[in-house]
Amino acid sequence: MAQTPQRALTPYETQINYFQPQTPAEQVTARVTRMMLYYHIARVQLEGAKSLNHDQSVTLKTQAIVIRRAGFREEQQAHNQGFPVAYDDELLRTEGTRIAYLIARSDLMSAMRHEEMIVATTVQKALYSGETAQISIAA
Repeated sequence: MAQTPQRALTPYETQINYFQPQTPAEQVTARVTRMMLYYHIARVQLEGAKSLNHDQSVTLKTQAIVIRRAGFREEQQAHNQGFPVAYDDELLRTEGTRIAYLIARSDLMSAMRHEEMIVATTVQKALYSGETAQISIAA
């Protein structure tokens, strides 16, 4: 039986640059972005969940809904406090799908790197670009 060659991970492959919010507005925007992104990831996982039984599917669906509602609540609270929380939900849906596929392929490092890139880009656009978060992420 032939062995599959082991590939050494390069520092680039193991490096994840976690988004570090510097202001309260960045912190809130990043948190809301993650909640909305997690909802979209769970949605895709549910759509392709052949190995989940009924109870597991219901649990995942309930968790996704709770996360989404919490994101909307936090977004409203942030707006009431004067923090400009903005994100492109269509982008988060698309990128959530991409992350869910990475997770399904067990490429967790790429999934985590991609999440951090999306959060950092969304925060930058929402708070500092002067426009709504119409963001394009290169594949």
